[in-house]
Amino acid sequence: MAWRTTPPRSDAGHEEVTGVHADVLIIGAGPAGGTAALRFARAGLSVVCLEQGDWPDRTLYRGGEADWELTATKKWSWDPNVRANPGDYPLDLDDCTVRIATYNAVGGGTNLYNALWPRFTPNNFRSRTVAGYGEDWPVSYAELAPYYDQTDREIGVSGLSGNPAYPGGIDYPLPPLPIYPGGMRAAKAFAELGWHWWPEPNAILSKPYEGRNQCVARGTCMSGCGEGAKGSADLTHWRHVVAAGGTVRAGARVTRILLDERGLAAGAEWFDDSGVAHFQSADVVLCAANGIGTARLLLNSAHERFRDGLANRSGMLAKNLMLHHYAFATGTFDEPMQTWRGHVGSWIGSWQFYESDAAHGAPGTSHWTVGGGGAAPLTTALGSGIWGPGHQDAVASGLGRTLMDRDHAALRNHERHQIRDLVAARCGRDIANALGCNVVGLQCGFYFAA
Repeated sequence: MAWRTTPPRSDAGHEEVTGVHADVLIIGAGPAGGTAALRFARAGLSVVCLEQGDWPDRTLYRGGEADWELTATKKWSWDPNVRANPGDYPLDLDDCTVRIATYNAVGGGTNLYNALWPRFTPNNFRSRTVAGYGEDWPVSYAELAPYYDQTDREIGVSGLSGNPAYPGGIDYPLPPLPIYPGGMRAAKAFAELGWHWWPEPNAILSKPYEGRNQCVARGTCMSGCGEGAKGSADLTHWRHVVAAGGTVRAGARVTRILLDERGLAAGAEWFDDSGVAHFQSADVVLCAANGIGTARLLLNSAHERFRDGLANRSGMLAKNLMLHHYAFATGTFDEPMQTWRGHVGSWIGSWQFYESDAAHGAPGTSHWTVGGGGAAPLTTALGSGIWGPGHQDAVASGLGRTLMDRDHAALRNHERHQIRDLVAARCGRDIANALGCNVVGLQCGFYFAA
């Protein structure tokens, strides 16, 4: 292997191009990178971001068209192996028990997420002290609360203040989204049981905000929001970064971070869509390419001083990947409740069993949320299980009558995922491969708290 600390030379006829030096180079234009970039740009620093995907084009989203359910299964799938966009890299999941949702574009996964927007509670930061698992954080909820508030304003979060699950409540910048008949049905059930419930906060606009349109309740959030009502980072952060003088280079596939003679990060090697090699120098390099992409890049950036990859003296790089997993149950009711309407995030939630309690036998945290469950016509028809005679009756009995309850047990069931066998990026000669020439393999499993 040839170790390199200088800008890349021409490879297979590719022209070397060197960009203007930046104070800060950010790799990955998702919400984390966007949050940092906006702070840096507004502070007067020169910021360059390299993003493997492209800027989203909202005119291409199909939420307002009759074929949206079909296109959501391929072109707008959450699975990169199904979607196979030029900006994606494939994932080898043969040894992985969970499916991985990623999206490479300016805005990252926020382009396709459902935009549910809860916060950690104070005890999440003290899990070792309170419940005997994990580790206590070095910061508290109270210390982070002002930053939660600032991010809520930047994203445009709709919610109802006063939730007793949080100390002092939360002052959201926008009123809550509608609960809809199905949500009210679930809320009444929680109330009859004497259980906590509250309208869920969502990063979706309940009214116009900062030049963006409010939600039109199509229920197509997870295949892209054509109205721009959903808080995707291309709208909430990256457009403001550009307005403040920052640069976003889309279609830039970063292959490695290069070091100077002191062994410090000096910039990144990247290739454009034509296979031309570039080098972007910077004083500071910030990796924000999600839990898989960042580990992939740091391993691929191995150096004679750091043969196991950058930032890996602990040996823990590409191990213990944390994913947000949840279980869900769907119920069908006798009466129509228009559950095909509204936002996909969640209408209401219950924190009744969120805090650790020996009485229910598990440490932390079970957050229940209730929504429509994606009960659109094609989904309902294909999921009916009845064909031929009785099919129309089966669809009629399910369409608009189903509710989905999700159990977000993000801290109760600890996850242990290990990224396996990340094939080193050698994109110079193989850049024509539409999938990006390097496969990321994952070996994933779960273990449960005692």
